[in-house]
Amino acid sequence: MKYRSSTLMAEGVTMGAFDLPAFLVSRIGGATQLPVETLDKAAEEIKTAARLHESGVYLGANPGSPAVGDLRISFLTVPTGPISVVAEQAGKSFVSLRTATGGELYLLENGTVSAEDMFRMAHERNKFLTWGIRVGGFFLLSMAFAMVLRPVAVLASILPFLGRIVGTGTTLIAFLLAGILWTGTVAVAWVFYRPLVGIAILLVTLALIVMVAKRFHKPAPALSTGPPAFDGPPPLS
Repeated sequence: MKYRSSTLMAEGVTMGAFDLPAFLVSRIGGATQLPVETLDKAAEEIKTAARLHESGVYLGANPGSPAVGDLRISFLTVPTGPISVVAEQAGKSFVSLRTATGGELYLLENGTVSAEDMFRMAHERNKFLTWGIRVGGFFLLSMAFAMVLRPVAVLASILPFLGRIVGTGTTLIAFLLAGILWTGTVAVAWVFYRPLVGIAILLVTLALIVMVAKRFHKPAPALSTGPPAFDGPPPLS
């Protein structure tokens, strides 16, 4: 594209008597649209090719019928206003707080927010992110096992009906194997910090292992060890 998106960060941003560093300025949200009301100060190239449309600039023949190559340009700005920061003070500025585990901690919220609410919101966001990664990891494991078992279904697809049956079976097995590996990993990670949850998940892992074992193992038919029973009268002497 002839014109690409870009972000311009303001310099000299202050919060009261403190100077905000760039890593905190970049976290300030609440951007609103900045309407373009005139093109008088634009370059001649823009004036001849662009037109105002929906508080922005449109480069193309007809905004109502966009074509390949047209551009719609809009601007967003973050207005000044109160913010709340959790960070370590360093002179007249801030730095990220080094935690006991070696991580970095800094929080920023728009408006006036108490420290308790900021930590609570950060904890909730972290919880959602963690569960998103866990669920995503499970589905990635399922896809990986399904791809590993896919050749079996392809070989069986010589007969179409058999290929569908085998494909369904390999998909189920892939989910079971992914469940075993996923729950086992989570159980081992949690058993030291949340023993009850870790043990409960470990029991789920064992149940999945039993399901997979039953699917692959079929009992062999019992072998006869003697002559067949005879229900008739006893033989004559």
